[in-house]
Amino acid sequence: MSAPQLGYQKGSANMPVSIIQTPADYRAAVAEIETLMNASAGTPDGERLDILATLVDAYERKHFPLEAPHPEERRDSTPRLPLSGA
Repeated sequence: MSAPQLGYQKGSANMPVSIIQTPADYRAAVAEIETLMNASAGTPDGERLDILATLVDAYERKHFPLEAPHPEERRDSTPRLPLSGA
């Protein structure tokens, strides 16, 4: 049994895609996503786009996590609507 492929592999719809592990893999995957943005769902390119988007999302969640705002900051950034009739 062969080892799983590591790193992103850019290519046609029938080339394998694997886990994005490096910044270079990430940049290559994002660049390919841009070329596939008009792919139709259910086509090989559409399926590749879906897989790449999922892999990029996983990489971004791990390497660029969004921190929840502090409760004070969240409260202060809430839009305020003017009270009418007062």
